[in-house]
Amino acid sequence: EDAFCGRILKGGEAWHLPPEASGRTFSFIPVAPAAEVSIAGMRWELDHRRCTLLEDLGISNVVEGEAPQISCHEGTIACWLFTK
Repeated sequence: EDAFCGRILKGGEAWHLPPEASGRTFSFIPVAPAAEVSIAGMRWELDHRRCTLLEDLGISNVVEGEAPQISCHEGTIACWLFTK
């Protein structure tokens, strides 16, 4: 994929996605032994979900709601918002 923007989030950080992200694909993967993640405003939401290193739970979600965001409460995650 060439058309994406990404972020690395550490514990205590969040990424508030822009309103124009609606309908786009969003993915994340933990890049630490464990991470705790919350996702809002997407087809599949999470609330303080613990994930393990490289777990694929966060792959291919879809931005659907208002004020979409991902929060990393603990650990480190890599995130991508596909722009096409």
